[in-house]
Amino acid sequence: MHITIATPLFPPDQDETARYTKTLAASLGKEDTISVLLYGSLPESVTNTALITISKNTPLPIRMFSFAWKLIFSLKKTDMLYVINGPSVEFPVLLASYIRNIPIILIIADMHAHTTTIHNSFTHQVHRALVRRSVATVSAQHSMLVRPVLHPLENYPTTAMEAYERSWKNHLMEIKNKSI
Repeated sequence: MHITIATPLFPPDQDETARYTKTLAASLGKEDTISVLLYGSLPESVTNTALITISKNTPLPIRMFSFAWKLIFSLKKTDMLYVINGPSVEFPVLLASYIRNIPIILIIADMHAHTTTIHNSFTHQVHRALVRRSVATVSAQHSMLVRPVLHPLENYPTTAMEAYERSWKNHLMEIKNKSI
């Protein structure tokens, strides 16, 4: 299956949502063909993943139009679209969804962006429309999906790493089950 992930944040951006998206792409890339459409210029590479970038150095309307345009063309070969929440992604995805009828999974990974979206009438309406067009909405609870820190002077955190791997496995199963 070919999956496209549309995201506002991706490493080297320093945010939990960026790290979440990279880990999601890497995890899905073990079994599926993955493309990530993102804002940025020099994203960190991910094995078995095509990265499609939109420059952050252009004015917002042009940047969002470019995102929608590239998304429309990348959806030609896509079976499923995973959308990481954020107004800068949700609006272009909503526009593209009317042109390309692809199943959408909306992943609420950025709680700050979600809260901001709810408090603005325009972005709230866009978000609600995208939720209606999505086959499912999934919440990403970062506390369970954050990789434990490996410290060279401490013992390997076996229990924490097992819990981390188990939480990611369960999260991926939840997303995949909602994709069916």
